Amino acid sequence: YVKSQKYDKIYMIYLTPYEREPSEESLSKELYKEKGSKLYGKFANIKHAEIGYWLEGILKRQEFSFLNNNEEENNKNDYKLLKSALIQIIDNEKSISGENEEGDMTEAEIKKVLNENLFKEIKTIEKADEYIEMFDKVKNLLVKQKIQILIEFTKKIANYLKSKNYKEGEHYTLLKDKYIIKEMLNSNYPHPIEFNINNIKVSLEYERGDMSCYFGIYTEDKNMPIKIRKKLKTSIENIFNDFDEYREEGVWIFLYYIDIEKDKPQEIAEVMIKLYELLKKEIK
Repeated sequence: YVKSQKYDKIYMIYLTPYEREPSEESLSKELYKEKGSKLYGKFANIKHAEIGYWLEGILKRQEFSFLNNNEEENNKNDYKLLKSALIQIIDNEKSISGENEEGDMTEAEIKKVLNENLFKEIKTIEKADEYIEMFDKVKNLLVKQKIQILIEFTKKIANYLKSKNYKEGEHYTLLKDKYIIKEMLNSNYPHPIEFNINNIKVSLEYERGDMSCYFGIYTEDKNMPIKIRKKLKTSIENIFNDFDEYREEGVWIFLYYIDIEKDKPQEIAEVMIKLYELLKKEIK
């Protein structure tokens, strides 16, 4: 459409953490700000938190009241999991914009700190730009540090696997640190450790959005989830009864979000071993 200049069919949403306008390199103001321009009236500039607030509104609406209901029928239809996923998305989107209510500094608190320390030095646009650039770099460094914490947790899992005579390359794959960091910074979902049994995977995965990690049983074979649930659900729950059960085709079958402050890597590794041995025995 852009190449053929069919702007009447283009609507644009520019999503950023703090509702920043596009740079001139990204999108010229002439295209969307000037009355009569190609995208005038068809451009929206929003921050991530707005998605979170919009989803919060959905949860409060009467027509979606079934999501807040704990009756057995709802649990059978996986509405509990749907609500849990929505809450996680809400927290994630608000957190990206620094508006998560749990433990985050408010704008007033941040301004107070800056008034006491930096604002006295910032008297020109150039100086402000210097600090913006500096804080952007600091944020990237902090993101990398958070990734490194996840990597250290993963290494402890890998060390336990090794101590139990499970070998990288033979029994499971182990991603290199540089590759994990690159994938996370590119908003991908790397699988640092993964066992593969006939296209059924016992996998550890990182999520870029909120820097979380989780593990479980994963497959891209749409026929396998039904087979595994029917044949192995009880055995899997006997190994680890904290899994959430997912019913989307081609993704996770059983999944558990890891709390790296509380969960022990050795225990996660032991569960992965038992799942691997179970699937190796039962899935031919």
